[in-house]
Amino acid sequence: MLLENSEPFISVFIASTGNYLGALTTYYIGFYGSSILINKVLRISDNSIEKAKNGYKKYGLWSLLFSWVPVIGDPLCLVGGLFGIDVGSFSVLVLTGKL
Repeated sequence: MLLENSEPFISVFIASTGNYLGALTTYYIGFYGSSILINKVLRISDNSIEKAKNGYKKYGLWSLLFSWVPVIGDPLCLVGGLFGIDVGSFSVLVLTGKL
């Protein structure tokens, strides 16, 4: 779009919106698929899950600002969904990171 002399603001807005919607899709895959992923695929004990959830909610929430980083960004969004991070907090942090 920029090569065709489109407005830079519109280009950034469209790119950021697309990135956010992709991250939100990954979040909801983690959110709605959490029981299958945790219990059947990863086979993690309930005690370990609770420790990980508490640690992530306390310290890992801010890692969502790095959702723009290639390779690690999508797993960060998936983990946010797995651990049931509030979608509002998720959205603010991911949109900030993606922008």
